Amino acid sequence: EGWTAMTPAEQKHFNQLFDPGNSGDTDEEFIADVLANYKKIARRLDNSLTLAYRPDSKRCEDQRLYYTNMIKIFVCPYFNIEENTARKARVLIHESAHMALLAVDRPYFHKNTYSTRYAALTPRGSWITEIPLLGLVFRELAHNDTLHHPDAYAWFAVEIALT
Repeated sequence: EGWTAMTPAEQKHFNQLFDPGNSGDTDEEFIADVLANYKKIARRLDNSLTLAYRPDSKRCEDQRLYYTNMIKIFVCPYFNIEENTARKARVLIHESAHMALLAVDRPYFHKNTYSTRYAALTPRGSWITEIPLLGLVFRELAHNDTLHHPDAYAWFAVEIALT
């Protein structure tokens, strides 16, 4: 609902995720773009989400819950063992964001661990991503923005829902 509708705690959390390097580039236009992206993610979850179970997939290594091929989200066997419902929700939003925003991973956010790679991200990334058409390619090659970062959307949504 915009910056002014957020509580100070929500604003702090928003900046931690969407402006980790404290660039100050989270203006109202950026906030509106984030909201538009959340609406895309919500539409993906509401209208066209397809889940499939792939217990034998090599992509279901370690403690992975889901993965996507940009058409479907595949549920991994560890999903049945995971008891942390916040993690289940966060990873589902993360994978849905990949599909809705046509975005690849950027450096991951780790709640209790400072990451210099995550802190180097900026809200919109470098100026080169603004070039018409080619900017999309550069955005995905550089993956240095938070506007198209699946983790930023997933962590913010779940953390705000839990407060």
